[in-house]
Amino acid sequence: MYINREIQPYLVSELKKPLRSGFIISGIVGCGKTTLIEKVSAELASHFQSFFFTGDDSHFRQVIVENSRYLLEEIAKQTSKRSLIIVDEVQKTPEVFDALKIAFDEGHHSFIVSGSNPFFLSSIAKKRLQRRAEQILLLPISLSELIANKFEIPISLEIFNKILWEARALKDVKLPSVTKPEIKNILDKYLLYGGLPLALQAKDFTSKLKEIRLTVERGFELMTVEGNYLADRVRTELAQLNSREFAYKNILEKTRLRRREPINNILNELIHHGYIIRKKPVLLKNNKDSYLQIFSYIDPGISTYLYRDESESSLGFQLESYVHSRLNYRVVNSVHKSELGYYKNHKIEKDSLRFTGGEIDFVMIYGKRIIPIEVKMTDSISQIDLKNLKLFSDVHHPIFSIVIYGGAPYIDLKSNVLYWPYWMI
Repeated sequence: MYINREIQPYLVSELKKPLRSGFIISGIVGCGKTTLIEKVSAELASHFQSFFFTGDDSHFRQVIVENSRYLLEEIAKQTSKRSLIIVDEVQKTPEVFDALKIAFDEGHHSFIVSGSNPFFLSSIAKKRLQRRAEQILLLPISLSELIANKFEIPISLEIFNKILWEARALKDVKLPSVTKPEIKNILDKYLLYGGLPLALQAKDFTSKLKEIRLTVERGFELMTVEGNYLADRVRTELAQLNSREFAYKNILEKTRLRRREPINNILNELIHHGYIIRKKPVLLKNNKDSYLQIFSYIDPGISTYLYRDESESSLGFQLESYVHSRLNYRVVNSVHKSELGYYKNHKIEKDSLRFTGGEIDFVMIYGKRIIPIEVKMTDSISQIDLKNLKLFSDVHHPIFSIVIYGGAPYIDLKSNVLYWPYWMI
């Protein structure tokens, strides 16, 4: 069964507009890019004739190298109408960008390019296409997409975007009229298996892990790192510390390395290939930097495959990791230039940075807007401790605070806190 993707209506509406459009869609291997593009193409069948190409095709790679007008000429042979050009695994044939620019500029054709190397697409592809394309990051299927499909709840996820970047005060926020569905079974499975489409379709635990393994290892093969042993150590350590503060000490001791550079190379490869995301402490009002950082895998199933932890506390970190990936998804795909980090109480002593107790899971900064965000597993507001949020608010005066939890949307004007469901982000 196909799960409707949040970004799908936006792609369809933009491509239907009279002016030609270009899109770069990136995401890890197996997250659903090709299926999404096929569905978008099907919806646009009355507006466009679609032409599919792939960088996996050696013949296509060869003709593109030899003739930069190939796309324009090939389409002209079959139709005189405006068309949609789709190129998958575009990182395998960078010569296609010149052909796309010619088809876009002279033929007024729209295009979608996709690939499984987010760093390549966000840097080289974006630069080569020179303002002709909007970049979109696609994640594995989200919890909110699953729930919207199962319960047919018309969740308008655009509401949360407007809260993050536009709402001036909680009294101006209009909450959607939804009640919490019974999602415990879905949540427990999701925090274990994640949202990779083939893993969701598999019937049992072994089959699901097999699909995750095939997807993950296929993607990791693209990496160039200093030794498979070290890369595996780093991947496993990150899974064990999923959404916890990362420390070099354990890996340095286990591998007998003396320098951090080889580890940093692997971390950068994992980030560039879209498997992990990073957040750093936000040091408000202090011109200091910190070596601390937290990494999260973009899908719970990946961390389960690399290091399965069945303890109850692990579920909380899995949820925080999921929220991290969803907030980062919103930052990356937004037109608003914003920053996402986390906050630790700190002070400066003799020009040195010293962290003290208390931490905020996320801090979103957009211009002068500051929004602290805490993540809680519970669906009961009465069980949520707001102490850290209050301490943060007393010092930094955010426009409001957000608690992401398991219940329904709710506004506490007295505490200036918005309670927002993790199944709606």
